Amino acid sequence: MKTVSILCVAVVAVALSACSGGKAPEAAKVAAPALESYATTRQVMLGLTIPASNLLFQLGDNKPKDDAGWEVVVATALTLAESGNLMLTGTRDLHQPEWTDFSRRLIEAAKKTAVAAQSKDVDQVLDAGNEIYEVCEACHQKYMPARAAEAPAPKT
Repeated sequence: MKTVSILCVAVVAVALSACSGGKAPEAAKVAAPALESYATTRQVMLGLTIPASNLLFQLGDNKPKDDAGWEVVVATALTLAESGNLMLTGTRDLHQPEWTDFSRRLIEAAKKTAVAAQSKDVDQVLDAGNEIYEVCEACHQKYMPARAAEAPAPKT
């Protein structure tokens, strides 16, 4: 019985020391591979950002008729937010404070639009969409001419 008690104390001590924030095993220290860009900024804009923003901007004329339609609006707004994330990755990230700010403002405005779409209120979605428009317009004024001559994406 005394041996069992000592063994239990030893097991508890080992378990507690493992949970106490000791060094992580070497396998846990392996870094995630760097993300590779396949699309240029222009291609992301043409394939994701513009189609998503157009659907949101035209919501006043194309109000969803049912829950499935509103689900598409929510997903579209979140896709727009993801396009903002893509602007901060790989070769698309300009590592400039304004670029980062515009990208993050797009993400926040798109997330706000998704929340508005969950309420199924067209006016709320359009109001949030105005924020998206303002961010896009300001970013385009600063960066669009400079990015127009961007090199094409590598062929896969």
